[in-house]
Amino acid sequence: MTFNPRLCLMVSLFVISLCLANASPHSQNGFVEGQTAKLQAVILETLISVDDPDFGPYDAETGNGTIARVYHKDGVKYYESLITGPIAPAPADEYTFRYLTGIPVVDTVKHWMLYFKHTVQNLGEVTIENCVLDGWNAYVISSDGNLWRLHKYRTSSPSTLKGGEKLIANNSYQIHNAPDYRVAFYFTFKSGDVGLDSWEAPRFPIGKEILRFAGSKYSLPLMGLLRLRPGKAELTPPRIIEYLFNITNLRDEPIRLVVEHKFAQTVSWVLQLWPSAWEGRVGREEITIMPGGTWMKRMVEEYPDDRSDHAVYVYYGVEIVSEEKAPPLIGEIYQNLYGANSYLGLGEASAQLTTSGGSAEITFLLTPYVSPSSQDVMPYDYNFTITVYDSDYQRIVYGPVSKAVDQKIRKGSDLQVNYRISSEALNNQEGKYVVQVDTFRLSTKAEQPMHLARISLPFWLMLPDVAISTEKIKVRYIPAIGVENTVLVEILNRGRMDVKDFPLEIYVDGALLQSNRLNISAGSSVIVEVPWTPSRNEQTIYVKLDPENTVTESDKTNNEAKTVFTMGSLEGKKREEEIYPAIMIIISVAAAVLAFWAFRSIRSRRVIPIHDAEGATRTNRQQGLWARKSLG
Repeated sequence: MTFNPRLCLMVSLFVISLCLANASPHSQNGFVEGQTAKLQAVILETLISVDDPDFGPYDAETGNGTIARVYHKDGVKYYESLITGPIAPAPADEYTFRYLTGIPVVDTVKHWMLYFKHTVQNLGEVTIENCVLDGWNAYVISSDGNLWRLHKYRTSSPSTLKGGEKLIANNSYQIHNAPDYRVAFYFTFKSGDVGLDSWEAPRFPIGKEILRFAGSKYSLPLMGLLRLRPGKAELTPPRIIEYLFNITNLRDEPIRLVVEHKFAQTVSWVLQLWPSAWEGRVGREEITIMPGGTWMKRMVEEYPDDRSDHAVYVYYGVEIVSEEKAPPLIGEIYQNLYGANSYLGLGEASAQLTTSGGSAEITFLLTPYVSPSSQDVMPYDYNFTITVYDSDYQRIVYGPVSKAVDQKIRKGSDLQVNYRISSEALNNQEGKYVVQVDTFRLSTKAEQPMHLARISLPFWLMLPDVAISTEKIKVRYIPAIGVENTVLVEILNRGRMDVKDFPLEIYVDGALLQSNRLNISAGSSVIVEVPWTPSRNEQTIYVKLDPENTVTESDKTNNEAKTVFTMGSLEGKKREEEIYPAIMIIISVAAAVLAFWAFRSIRSRRVIPIHDAEGATRTNRQQGLWARKSLG
């Protein structure tokens, strides 16, 4: 194989560059010590468009396009109209929803659809799971006080939102032939049972008026709901629930309706609770009412003994299905009857990785949904369950663990729960997890528990990994009996979490030389220097990390190491910081000598013209051949 000095020079320089690039034996990996996962999101902006799902500029001639926007700034939602057409007076300012202009007037005889595009941002650093934009709350309030809702709608939102990112959620409503009434919208961006941002007022979900309909003068039916023999507000007594529901046709022609009822159901949509084990009586029927006529329905239900303290929902919904000009509305009239108990929901939640022990601290609020007649949540009435899933929210890693609420929660207040999940329970496996919290109430009979609320929250498990190895145990000088020396022990933290007050012990031939406690950042190392005077020709230095096994780590197999030192040997003569520069100098000098030699070799191979005795010019190679021929 032919020696190539240029290639040798290039390899030498490459080796030098690698050595200099790693000049420090200790490096930081840049891992954070811990992180608090808290669900935080805001609806940054909402654009409102008429008959244009692409949200183009408003066209005054057709009335199509983007008519208004709502934007969030410094905790306040501002509203502004984007049209030059008819403007209605704006409602009075509210601190959390401020009107800068009047509100647009939309002719529902000419237009069919109303579109909303919401830009939502995750304000935290963790992924929000189970995202949903609750957009079914679009109410038309008629002059008689009946409540009607735009029920022909669509809503969509991505189910996850990463930390710091934004998503687009959409709503659309059919508004064609909606009557000439005021309409209030409110939207809530939620994760599970927790509302992260909402248009609703802090206490009363009345919505916000952001446009006004100038449609037909359609006369809506008049609904009435009367409780017979009401007794007290509580369910017990009376045990008999009896209602009379009536609908009156105020139009000059017959009207065809679809009536739905949910009678004595133990779950309330208004309270956003999970369905219980008993639905009561649910039904649907189609009726026709003549002009000026009234239709009535009387319903009676004896409430079950085993649910005498539950809340009851009495609901009637009326949809107009006759004639082409029927508005896309459903009338709703309902009452909530409350038992002696409160329903238990979930409020604000967070997950934090603790800096000691590597466990996850889950914090959430148990919040009763209360009514004027409900009582406090009594001990052992409710339970909550904690389940930990893998990062894909598919496989159960821990739990479910059920805990009873063992103390009273007064109505109007909440109870903060702190629950710690150890890293051992997660098999000391680092990574992302999702914790799910459910609340439920056990039935008095052998039936399924009644799940009432749920929240899902991601968290990350990060652990330290403090390590020692044989090559990290050195001495400063060549050891000699009776001569004072220094043991140098380098301790590394290979994990992603800092450790504080970490214990270690150093032994010589089984006798404790020194115990110490250290703080070591993630991805870094520290060097412990211990005075040592050898007493025998051969002695063993033994290092033990976390001798009582009190610190949680991702790897416990690298916590012990030992080295045997022989007096007069070179082993452990210098610690790494002292050896490293010397090695660099040796490599640099060797590379320089090699480079100089390669340069001289290249120079000696240059083509130099010479002259022979006859005056002919030859190269040095030719001169050599000529000389050999002459000698021959």
